[in-house]
Amino acid sequence: RYQGEFSRAHKELDQELEVLLCWYAEDVMRAVEREVRHIEAKIRQKYPGAEYIELEPMSKDADKFAIDDSFEEKLQAIERKEMQSLVRVLYENAGKTSLDDPQTVPMESEGVPMPTSVIDFEKSVKEASSLPSSLSPNPKDVKKK
Repeated sequence: RYQGEFSRAHKELDQELEVLLCWYAEDVMRAVEREVRHIEAKIRQKYPGAEYIELEPMSKDADKFAIDDSFEEKLQAIERKEMQSLVRVLYENAGKTSLDDPQTVPMESEGVPMPTSVIDFEKSVKEASSLPSSLSPNPKDVKKK
């Protein structure tokens, strides 16, 4: 599984080696977990009284490669950034912020929750569309000096 990854990282091995070795170590641990579960099953088969034996905590990821998890995390990070970008546009259209002034764009650190899924984004859109008209400036209400 890792031969292709090491070959692709050949040019940038200094930067990639640490991450690849971490994934490899994680996969070694997952292989050990599978072996331990197999041994537990054999013990239970031979000694039915050992039904509750647990040699190690069960891992839900023991049958997957750690390197595959990283691709999933990257996709989630990309989706999260895209959703935050869409929310910023939503706020801009509601008259609350301007993309030209990044200091007015609400950030998660300022207590404005950024959506992490399409469902959260849809909720934000519904909330913004139900804002009172007093939040968006009406040209008739602006007094000329």
